[in-house]
Amino acid sequence: MKLLLVLGLILVSSSTWALSGKEIWTHSNMKTRVLLLEEYKAFFQEQTKEASPHYSDFEEKVSIKFRFISEAWADSVLNCIYAGWPSQRVGGLCSSPMRNNPEYEKGSCNNNQLQCQPLLFGKGLCVPVGTKSERSLAFSNCSKKFEGSKKTPEDIVLELREQGLEPKLFELMNFAEQICKEGTQAKTPMCRRLESTIESLRAFAKKAETPVIKKEAPEVIVEGVKITDEEVKEEIVKSVEVAQQVVEKVAERKLAVVATEDCPPEEAIPFERKVPRPLNFDFITSRQGKDSSWTDRYVSDKKEGLRYTGFKLTNVGENKIAGKPLKPSERVQREWDFVTQDSSKRETYLWVTDDAGSGKLSQLMESVIVIIPRKMKPTTEIVNEDLHVTLTTGEKVIFNKETREIKGGVFKEAPVDLNPNHHNRKFAPVSYTGKGISIRTNQRGSDPRLLGKAQITQAGNICELSVKELWNHTDFKFADDEELVEFLNKKCGKKFKLLN
Repeated sequence: MKLLLVLGLILVSSSTWALSGKEIWTHSNMKTRVLLLEEYKAFFQEQTKEASPHYSDFEEKVSIKFRFISEAWADSVLNCIYAGWPSQRVGGLCSSPMRNNPEYEKGSCNNNQLQCQPLLFGKGLCVPVGTKSERSLAFSNCSKKFEGSKKTPEDIVLELREQGLEPKLFELMNFAEQICKEGTQAKTPMCRRLESTIESLRAFAKKAETPVIKKEAPEVIVEGVKITDEEVKEEIVKSVEVAQQVVEKVAERKLAVVATEDCPPEEAIPFERKVPRPLNFDFITSRQGKDSSWTDRYVSDKKEGLRYTGFKLTNVGENKIAGKPLKPSERVQREWDFVTQDSSKRETYLWVTDDAGSGKLSQLMESVIVIIPRKMKPTTEIVNEDLHVTLTTGEKVIFNKETREIKGGVFKEAPVDLNPNHHNRKFAPVSYTGKGISIRTNQRGSDPRLLGKAQITQAGNICELSVKELWNHTDFKFADDEELVEFLNKKCGKKFKLLN
């Protein structure tokens, strides 16, 4: 008997939009919004530093008419930045927003004080501007005042939404972007950094633009005859779904077998050095990989330029692993950061972050995992519509290309813990099942390499050591695998083998 099952799908997609801070903000969770807000704040801080003592002015062609300005000021041209406030250039200098920005609010500040930009710092913070020195340090003093307050960046993000101030924030973001597109400062490090940050956060916005698929009731046709009896239809649909599940399980087993095989030697990409070179840090950036399902990451040395630091995959819910968030405005996600600092053997590891949706740094569940042996740099590629990651051992992990959920290979995963009490949440339930040695350490809201215990496992053998025995601050102590395994066996008893 031939059976044909036709599923009706309605595809709803939005039009393409130009990449901007506004679009990323609109389509992101709390964590990403905080990062974005802090980056724009850092931009205005640097903009003040690079300016003259009278603040920056840039080419007159960069002039913004804010949509939220009242009609009486409709012809106003805001063409400079004064302590985070758009203002007007008068006599070649950027004047105070108290006189030339109709949106400036004095709040509770007196005449010799400036209210810090509420879109960046929240309302009610005042700093002195009575002297030339105080005016030049206004933005810096706002930052210090905010750090001393009881507010957090998350509080500011919530206030902007609750008070309907997001449109004003978008105008301020646009003002910064215009400086970098058309002003004389367009090629400065602060603009490159802002552009890099927007690019690195692009994946979150692109995730939100994924078409929404709505399922309609299936149409069932058996040997050319349309089935209308609902009970019969339901039984046939269930039979097809069971058959599909069997096929998927068989496919997963095949993937698991493939993933345990080492890569052929000609495919392996060797490390370029044992330890990272000294770094004169400039900025961090990322670029879309060969496929949009991952991003390549870099750090810039002030003299030597960009250095490769690995690649990152992000599973942004809602799906089986990154489930339904506790609040509608949040997004659950799991990040897989395959780090290889300066393409070095010593500093190559996996960093996994589980975010239950709040985005608060103190609630992020962080895990660092070192897999031994380290024979090659981790790599990623698309194979038959799947995302294949090859680990340092030559073993593979196969991800769903669209969702970044694990389909097979030497890592297993379970859903992100969404316990309403964040203190009781578990670290990312991911486990290495390959032939090598796994060294894992966890921390909530901080770098796992700095304190606590590390668990070492291989083929059912387990040992725990202090992270300080394996890391010197954030630097792994062992660049040589044989030396590392010898150390582990000395500390734990002869439990571990270096498999070639």
